[in-house]
Amino acid sequence: MLFLNINQVPTDSTGLILTVVSILVVFSALFLLYLLFSLSSKVFSTNKKKIENDDNEIALAIALALEQHLNKEEFVLTFENKTSNWSDKRLNFRKLPR
Repeated sequence: MLFLNINQVPTDSTGLILTVVSILVVFSALFLLYLLFSLSSKVFSTNKKKIENDDNEIALAIALALEQHLNKEEFVLTFENKTSNWSDKRLNFRKLPR
């Protein structure tokens, strides 16, 4: 085993070595992440084809059919404004004894 004496270990009183090493570690990690993402974007990129005019017409026909199907009167919800003890503001005031 290697035993070191505390007096023989060099000290960095200003912390310059620690600062430089930590900056190098951070920037090297950022550079490796940049390389990883740039290579993965090249590997996984696909050529997207433009939608042809026929596909647009099909999509339009489907949208119109759904609009006509869902736009029926039986699906219309109406709400009536009913007053109750919960919504009556006069009943929410504190009643003072007389």
